[in-house]
Amino acid sequence: MKKLIMQVSNEEARYEDNEDLAYDRYEDFKDGLILFAEEFGRLNKVKTFRMECFNSGWRNTHGYTKDLYLDDKEDIFKAFTREYDFQINMKLYSDGSTDIQLSSHDSPMGETLYMIPIDMVKTEKVVKAIRSDEDLYHTIYCITTYDWNCDRQQLQDQGIGYIDSVNIDDQDLSFDYIEEVLQEVYYYNFDGSIRT
Repeated sequence: MKKLIMQVSNEEARYEDNEDLAYDRYEDFKDGLILFAEEFGRLNKVKTFRMECFNSGWRNTHGYTKDLYLDDKEDIFKAFTREYDFQINMKLYSDGSTDIQLSSHDSPMGETLYMIPIDMVKTEKVVKAIRSDEDLYHTIYCITTYDWNCDRQQLQDQGIGYIDSVNIDDQDLSFDYIEEVLQEVYYYNFDGSIRT
């Protein structure tokens, strides 16, 4: 059974009337974010993550961020703070999972955020497979460009789940890196010559 090991919130800073105390509490909140990120990285044995969001904004959209780095304070602040008035409550559990709720003017009922740990070793295996197998490259390229009629069996034979932004079985892959490789392979043949 997972156990709550850490909780971070900006609630105290938001409801503090004294401006100096509010500033100090917000700085404490930012320090808490850094500790939260460090502990998340330690539990999940990763250095990179992606934020995924459900019910975002007044249109209740779903989306995810580019790869973010746990050792980069700017990435941490970008993931968990906003330029407008917001309330965030973050929980980290012993199994490395998170429960993050964020509410604001655009999302008064709240958004659900998830920290997705990115396994770069696994991603490198996928990239190696893409670079070594032209058929596999075409299969992955078709999936990422929404060609749902392609044969996904090649991916499953390689132990790779679906890679797309709608039905992602392998959540812990670096989509940014894979997209970069797909673009590289798109412009060059497997023998290194430029595609015509």
